[in-house]
Amino acid sequence: MRHNKKTKFIEYFIWAPFLLLILITPGGFEFMFKTIVGAILVFGIIVVMAILKKKKVQSGLNKIEEEYLKNPNNLNKYIELGYASLNAREYEKACSIFNKIISQFPNRPAGYCGLGILEFNKRNYKQAKLYFEKTIELDSNYDVAKQKLEYISHKALA
Repeated sequence: MRHNKKTKFIEYFIWAPFLLLILITPGGFEFMFKTIVGAILVFGIIVVMAILKKKKVQSGLNKIEEEYLKNPNNLNKYIELGYASLNAREYEKACSIFNKIISQFPNRPAGYCGLGILEFNKRNYKQAKLYFEKTIELDSNYDVAKQKLEYISHKALA
């Protein structure tokens, strides 16, 4: 918002009564100070929790990657690594993994479904639909792909 004299005046006009009330109310300044400190503490706790969650996800991703590297021919571990990367929001890594799965195992639905979920999470429903359709073409019992396709079709009707 561009500030000019009129908007500055309006801002002062809006905030001035609150500030005046705080200053003339017994304990008002102390209350304001405690409120600000409390808000800062809550924000700090939220940030710390987010950092710890990210570290936990990264730790899990590293463990899966170590297991995969012990046996790189294990398709299930590679798929698990793709989904772990997806859950960690490491979309480029997940995309690379799922594309490698498709290139090595073009008749297996897991790589296509993984890319479908990736595109779905990025809200690129048109591309996700193509991947889910390919998944179901390869395995008509792939429930995740069916559920996501149903969601996309309902979203298109809305």
